[in-house]
Amino acid sequence: MNNLAKILSMILLLVLSWSQATYAQKKVSYDGYFELGGESKYKEIYVTSFYKVKLEYKIKLKDWIKVQIDVRGDSEDRQIELHESKVEFKLSPNFELEVGDLKKRYGLEEQVSSEKLLTIDKSFINDYLEPLGFVSRDPGFQLKWTDDGEMYSLTGGAHYNETHRVTLMTRLIKKQVLGLDRVGLCFQYVFERDTELENAYVFGVDVVHDLGFVNTEFEILTGQDPLESYYRKLDGKSADVNFLGSRLQVSKQIFISDDNEFSIEPLLQTFFLAKDTEKIDINSLGLLAGCNFYFDEDVRLMLNGNLVLTNHFYDKDNRTMYGSNVIGQLQVRW
Repeated sequence: MNNLAKILSMILLLVLSWSQATYAQKKVSYDGYFELGGESKYKEIYVTSFYKVKLEYKIKLKDWIKVQIDVRGDSEDRQIELHESKVEFKLSPNFELEVGDLKKRYGLEEQVSSEKLLTIDKSFINDYLEPLGFVSRDPGFQLKWTDDGEMYSLTGGAHYNETHRVTLMTRLIKKQVLGLDRVGLCFQYVFERDTELENAYVFGVDVVHDLGFVNTEFEILTGQDPLESYYRKLDGKSADVNFLGSRLQVSKQIFISDDNEFSIEPLLQTFFLAKDTEKIDINSLGLLAGCNFYFDEDVRLMLNGNLVLTNHFYDKDNRTMYGSNVIGQLQVRW
């Protein structure tokens, strides 16, 4: 961690402490988590340990203005970083505006903070989308409208980063559709202004429904891969490369103790990802089985076994298990 980052981190903590002590009328709250775990990857003998820490400050300047600062550290980088910072404006009972370095809220997983996911890591599909820029964080704004009955919500926004990439995004959520609890539609379009990459898009549909005996999440997405499209163009081919993916997750939290403190939550997640729809028989299939053991609402032991089966162009009949892993993690939130 360089000296400038250390100085900025110290200044940030001093400012937050000073603001909390001096301006009692400004409501300052914080939350975060600590995670400690180990991962064993396919064909690796050793278990790799890891830790992650998050501290998020929320400062209420006015009834309609909030500042949020997200600081994180982990065992991989071994340094503190300013992960996200934004200002929220409550323009009216129906409109909210966020400005700052924001997460592009594409798909179901991007609607949920990482520490509140039922799985330890985000899905295989999310890992594929992240390097393409569809689920990363970029400076920008997002405006959200919610109707009075909270049955509809519509989010629209624009992002602009240091590579001069412009991202336009929108997401629509409707509750109680055809007997389903919630249905979402989302779309992004990326304009590449300063690179040789192709302009790209991604579109998704997702459903959340509680069947009573099990909670379900399902999403399907398709879009253009700007990197593979660029490589194909270098080979003298003009066709764009489009991907198709889907994910289904089922889970159920079962309370064991009378006070509802201790519970177990088995879960199962399956996915399909074809990185080129013209060669859809070349794909990855996955099955994740896991269980969360809650000792308290904010303390849980998480166990995941992730099986990934992938075939290749030169050997379609055989699938490798590359990417498969087993992970265990203790998580404490506050």
